[in-house]
Amino acid sequence: MMKRDDFLFVLGYQGDTAIIDGHARKLFSRLSTSELIEKGLFKAAFCSALYSGDDSEKNLVLEAFNKNFSAHADTQFHTFEDISRVVGVFDVPPESVKTIIL
Repeated sequence: MMKRDDFLFVLGYQGDTAIIDGHARKLFSRLSTSELIEKGLFKAAFCSALYSGDDSEKNLVLEAFNKNFSAHADTQFHTFEDISRVVGVFDVPPESVKTIIL
């Protein structure tokens, strides 16, 4: 499995290489899921909860997305997995994925 610090700040992929936001990783990688939410880093918070697999963290993220985005987007997320389509993250990549830090 890819390291948490890298997974939280993946910008995208080029082939089998993950492109990492090094500046954000340096500033925010030590924050918990709830701290990431407080900072407004919702994608990173989603990734943190996905990485941990903890249901309480997933529920926290689901509540935060519904609170912060349902009024603006006129939508309601019913499950944590519903958020995957919005943030474009579906699973933690394997350890074998190469990384480039920008």
